[in-house]
Amino acid sequence: QACVVVPGSLAPVPWRKAPGAQLLMTMEGQAGGPYFADPRQALAGVVETLARDGLHPVVAFELEFYLLDRQTAPDGGPRPPRSPRTGRRQRGVQVYGMAELDEFEDLFRDLAAGAEAQGLPIDMTIAEYAPGQYETNLHHGADPLRAADQALLLKRLVRGVAQAHGYDATFLSKPFADQAGNGMHLHVSLCDEAGSNIFASEAKEGSAALRHGIGGLGATMVESMAIFAANPNAFRRFQAGSYAPLSPSWGYDNRTVAFRIPFGPSESRRVEHRLSGADANPYLVL
Repeated sequence: QACVVVPGSLAPVPWRKAPGAQLLMTMEGQAGGPYFADPRQALAGVVETLARDGLHPVVAFELEFYLLDRQTAPDGGPRPPRSPRTGRRQRGVQVYGMAELDEFEDLFRDLAAGAEAQGLPIDMTIAEYAPGQYETNLHHGADPLRAADQALLLKRLVRGVAQAHGYDATFLSKPFADQAGNGMHLHVSLCDEAGSNIFASEAKEGSAALRHGIGGLGATMVESMAIFAANPNAFRRFQAGSYAPLSPSWGYDNRTVAFRIPFGPSESRRVEHRLSGADANPYLVL
C-alpha cells in the first residue's frame, strides 16, 4: 500500500507555537486504485455509486465535546475546567447559555480563527447540556468527502486549541456517567442531477424518498451500531432521558429519536442522524 496526499488539504496549524502545517493522506493498493481498508476510500465508493444513479448528497456534521481540567478529580475521574474569568467550575444544566461561552471567550475566538485559517466552515458553537460541554456545527456542503475531512480536522483543531489554553478536550461518547454524552449528529439530504432536493416536501414527514431512506436506516440500524458506537464506552451514551435515541425511531423536529426531520422550509428537508457518538469515524458514519 502507499499513502498519497489528498489534493488541497495542506493547511497551517495555528495552535502550535512553532510554525507548522498539516495535510491529509489516503491509501492506495499495491496495484494502484483505492485501498479497501481506508475509510475515506470506502466513503468515496458510496459517493460514486450514488452518482451513477444521479444522486448527490448534501451533508453537515455537528460535533459535541467537553472541555476538561487537566488535573483530574480526587477519584481520578475527569472534571470541568475552572473558568479563566471567575475561577469557578460550571455546574448544572447550561444548554444554550451565553455566560458559559463568554467565560471561555479567548479559547473560542482562537477556535474560530483556527477554523478560518484551515478553511473549516464553522457555522456556530453553542453551550450544550452539561457543565463544560459544547457543540460546534459545520456548514452543509455538497462534497461528502470534504465534509468528513472537515469533521476529522475540526476534532484535531478543538483538541489543539484547548491544549494551547491549558485544557483538555474530549469527544469520548460518555466521559461522565451522570451527564449528557457527546454525539455526532449528521444532516443528510439528496439532490438529483438538476440540484433539486428529492427529500423536499410541504408535508412534515418529507417526501416518499425521504421516508424510504429513513426506512432503510431503521432496517440496518442493528448492524450499523458497530460503526456508530464503535467501543464499549459509546454504548453508555444510550440512556433514557439523555437525548440519545434508544430505538430505530423517527419524528418531525423531535430530538429524542434516532432519525429527526428538522423544522424548516420544504427545500431544506433532510434527515438528522443522531445515533453516532462523537468518537465515531466520520467517514464510516457517513
